[in-house]
Amino acid sequence: MKAINAKDPKTEDVISLAEVRFLPIRRTGPGSAEVRFQNCRSNFSIVDRTKLADIFKQHTGLLDFSLEEVLSLAPFLQALGLGNKYLSKLCTEETARPNHGVLAEDLTQNFKNRAYYFLR
Repeated sequence: MKAINAKDPKTEDVISLAEVRFLPIRRTGPGSAEVRFQNCRSNFSIVDRTKLADIFKQHTGLLDFSLEEVLSLAPFLQALGLGNKYLSKLCTEETARPNHGVLAEDLTQNFKNRAYYFLR
């Protein structure tokens, strides 16, 4: 994979790998974890955020590469058409406030005053 990645592959260069079971996918269940080789069309996700990996590792199969390996193999993974399997693309982060919240003018002004000195 690293050798192919170093050549900056295009989709047509790696199309023959699409059906080959060469991707190590780790599935973690209650009390066990196993790695099986799967093809590109299998159901799995790619870790590109550590926080998301911790949340979803019990719920989906993950490509068994470290974050650094995923980042270094990005051209290869993109050429394989796996860009839509990154956890950050599959998830949306939302922030909610109880009771719709209340704007605290004094805290907002305090924050603005401090930010001014950092950014000038």
